[in-house]
Amino acid sequence: MWRLIYGLPLWIIAMPVKLVVIMLGFIAVPIAAICKAYVMTEARPVGHPKHYDGDKYNWTWKFMAPWDNWSDGIANRNYKQFDSLFWQICYWSCWRNPANGLRTWHPYSFKINPTKLGFKGSLSDPEFNTYRGRFPHWYFCWHGPYTCFFWQFKLSENHMRRLLIGWKMKPQDIQGVPEDDYRFRGAAFTTQFKQIEIR
Repeated sequence: MWRLIYGLPLWIIAMPVKLVVIMLGFIAVPIAAICKAYVMTEARPVGHPKHYDGDKYNWTWKFMAPWDNWSDGIANRNYKQFDSLFWQICYWSCWRNPANGLRTWHPYSFKINPTKLGFKGSLSDPEFNTYRGRFPHWYFCWHGPYTCFFWQFKLSENHMRRLLIGWKMKPQDIQGVPEDDYRFRGAAFTTQFKQIEIR
């Protein structure tokens, strides 16, 4: 765990960077949406694997890259749906999925190389593929200077929480990151403390 010596300062530096970009998004995204600085990049009719996400739109202004999303677009409809595309963009790109484009901005993010990833955790080697399941466990991953701490724990029998801080990695990544994984082009820094539904 000596990696925490450099991991903690990097987390402290990375947190305000993302926060500033998120806050700027509340200004930049509505302006770009009003100016219609976007284009449909993929139609997703009924039968498409991501039909429920709606058609994919991306920004046409290059400086909007920090608020773009190469896999889900800027107006994903899977979680909440608005009749107005403007409000759909603002909800998804400012509130539900802010500053997503940072995951492809190096050195703030990085591309996962399975040969450079290491981890320690609460599960034995044969079980590592079940990390991120809906049960209590923890892991610590590292990839050069990038680190990640993940901890899922129960506050009561029916209340489980997740704490995640660092760059989005998981032990399964030693087998490679699939092309359809949203982290394929880059693993971004994040902080999460949220309730997990127990199934």
